[in-house]
Amino acid sequence: MSTAISQGLRGKELAPALFSDFQTWIFKTPDLWPYRSEAQSAAPIFRTFETALESTLMLLMLPMELILKIFSLLSLADIVTASSTCKSMRQLVTRPNIFPHLLHDLVTRPDGSLRWLQPCSLVKGEVDRANEALRTWVDVDPTNSVNPFSAPDFPFVEFVRTCLVKSDSMRNRQRIWGIIKQVEMILEIQDDAEDSDDSDEETDDDE
Repeated sequence: MSTAISQGLRGKELAPALFSDFQTWIFKTPDLWPYRSEAQSAAPIFRTFETALESTLMLLMLPMELILKIFSLLSLADIVTASSTCKSMRQLVTRPNIFPHLLHDLVTRPDGSLRWLQPCSLVKGEVDRANEALRTWVDVDPTNSVNPFSAPDFPFVEFVRTCLVKSDSMRNRQRIWGIIKQVEMILEIQDDAEDSDDSDEETDDDE
């Protein structure tokens, strides 16, 4: 808010800053996927370095398929953290054939940390709404029922950045997804505890 005021904004022009300060995005419906026209600026995500990759980075000695497999086990936050460890790691992560591939896996894999960007088929109309928006990100036949995420030229970097930075709906969807995963974890712990109790009771009966 103070930044907006210092920039000379007044009246209705202050509304976006006010909404941001009070995090009103948490009341946004979590099923509005961004269209390509809403895309976040194409400014670089990472600071790049013009130096050659250091051969001393042990990870570079592994086959590329194995490197991708290792990174696919990490969350997006972990990948970004890994990229800040050294220049060689930064260059490795930001390779054109690495980062988009990693985002693809995080979005489409059943256990991917960005799986929440996928529409839920159990919610009526959600898949259709999502596909309508997703088709604007890639050149596909509007009548084609195939998931746009499967298109080989889908711009995952630009799309994910827009969802995380600019789309209030997707930010709220991420928040709700996090709550659901926490509840799932609690239920799993309870189930494990109940199974353990049942096992102890059976052992006591046998004795």
